[in-house]
Amino acid sequence: MNKEMIVSSNGHEVVASILEEDQVGEIHIERE
Repeated sequence: MNKEMIVSSNGHEVVASILEEDQVGEIHIERE
């Protein structure tokens, strides 16, 4: 199984997602 983690952030939020076989398996959002 191929897994990839993508993280995006700016001054107010962080978004992290885990892709499993090119489909979103998990997504986490943290906002300030």
